[in-house]
Amino acid sequence: MTIKIDPIKDLAYAREFMAMPIGRHSPNLQRILRFMRREPASEKPWLLTLERGQKWALVRLGGPGEERVVSLNKIYTDEREAERDVFVQRWRKLTGQDLNEALSK
Repeated sequence: MTIKIDPIKDLAYAREFMAMPIGRHSPNLQRILRFMRREPASEKPWLLTLERGQKWALVRLGGPGEERVVSLNKIYTDEREAERDVFVQRWRKLTGQDLNEALSK
């Protein structure tokens, strides 16, 4: 059985993450997070800590012929906002759905 994200059935777990991106998550949200994290490192956005507990940069790992870490030109000072943004980007890549739009309905 292939595990994947269902953009309709799993929307409730996306809401859960957006409400509490840091902390304990339900088993179904953990399933989604594990799926997102197993993507190749160079194909997904990451948060790079610039100042511990204070500042994070949105990056991706570089591919052949690129810098080791490629900046995506976004800096955060709120860790929860940063985590939410990464989740939204990974959701879009894996489902083709704009999560913010889906959550606003």
